[in-house]
Amino acid sequence: MEESEFVANTLERKIRRGRFANGDQLDSEGGLMRRFSVSSNTVRRGLEMLAGQGLFTTRAGIGSFVTYDGTTIDSNLGRTGC
Repeated sequence: MEESEFVANTLERKIRRGRFANGDQLDSEGGLMRRFSVSSNTVRRGLEMLAGQGLFTTRAGIGSFVTYDGTTIDSNLGRTGC
């Protein structure tokens, strides 16, 4: 598993298990770099994977926020149960 996949998978598990709620702000890029002991490019690639799944969004100059609201997500179909 690539480091960026590890970052993405770890954050995804925490989001899906409710450790981060909808609207919670993720650590800064620098914070994630220190937490996972990886480069900024690795963090960015991991976050891009999560953004592609609709689990968070980035607001320029403000930060990254969880957008997953606890609704079951099927990555093949998109959101379900809405």
